[in-house]
Amino acid sequence: MAKATKTKAANVCVPQTREDAATQVARIGLLQRELETITTKMNEKLAATKQAAEVRAAPAKAEIEDLTEGLRVYCDANREALTRGKVKFFDFGTGIVRWRQTKAAVRGVPRDAEKFAALVATIRAKGLVRFLREIVEIDKEAMLREPDAVAAAGLPGVKISAEGEDFVVEPYAETLSKEIAA
Repeated sequence: MAKATKTKAANVCVPQTREDAATQVARIGLLQRELETITTKMNEKLAATKQAAEVRAAPAKAEIEDLTEGLRVYCDANREALTRGKVKFFDFGTGIVRWRQTKAAVRGVPRDAEKFAALVATIRAKGLVRFLREIVEIDKEAMLREPDAVAAAGLPGVKISAEGEDFVVEPYAETLSKEIAA
């Protein structure tokens, strides 16, 4: 038995005239603005709730930091007695403290292009090129400029898709007139 299929258009409001279509575009614009208003109000409430929670949490955070630092000082001073030099933790019965080895990390490498270039130049000038890594990337833009060459080369896994078409509705935003009756 064949499976019945529905087309998407059967379940949507299809305008019958240009005027109906223009009305639908206007309605889409109205609904988009309504969604923006709802989203803005939601974000304002979320921001206010987050700020209030951060204010309420600040004293607890500060006390946790103070207590943790004091506990660290105590545990560091008594580490040998607490761990007997065999483990990297101690169970107080109410909780465990641990000494964890952190990984080494390089910090301070600039993200700003100008400062980054200056750092690279300094590394090269000091003969420390072993600290540089050259990165090779596939130039997709060049492939798009020469799709026939890409196809002829038979590059494994590389396909150039055909250009397509999207359907976009851009309602005009309504603005208030500058003439407001007083």
